[in-house]
Amino acid sequence: MKNIEIKIKFIGQDQLKDVTDLLKENNAEYKGILNQSDTYFNCSMGRLKIRGINNEQFELIFYTRPDSFDEEISNIQIMTLTKEDADKLKDFFSKALGIFSVITKRRELWIYKNTRIHLDIVQNLGYFMELETVIGADEGEALKEYKEISSILKIDNHKKISGSYSDLVNKNNNY
Repeated sequence: MKNIEIKIKFIGQDQLKDVTDLLKENNAEYKGILNQSDTYFNCSMGRLKIRGINNEQFELIFYTRPDSFDEEISNIQIMTLTKEDADKLKDFFSKALGIFSVITKRRELWIYKNTRIHLDIVQNLGYFMELETVIGADEGEALKEYKEISSILKIDNHKKISGSYSDLVNKNNNY
């Protein structure tokens, strides 16, 4: 799977509400709250993590993406896991690769066409928004949609972030 992605840093919770209002005005679909815990492992190429969602769903995720302040294309592979398999793999990867960081966040998920909008409150980091536009058969159409939702949400008015939340934690919040 491929996505066009960008991450935005917000100053405070008021900006999350402003974005929520814009999403409602533009008929985005609210999907709910996801309490996520991501355990990132040391990985020489890309990023490897095990994600727990509401302590009910578990995924092994590997992705590559250039670290840039502009939108970038991510290549993602996701494998659904049982809780038991997630626990075993977390132990296995911890021993084999070492843990890079653990990120805990509250994510409000919205969908606009083929774009996932994440309004995140990340423990020890603050407030963020991520856009992930899924690239289907036509990359040009995905880019058009990405630009549309970016314009609606006025992302050019906000601070863009490079890297993942795990990178930000390991940089001591200097972003």
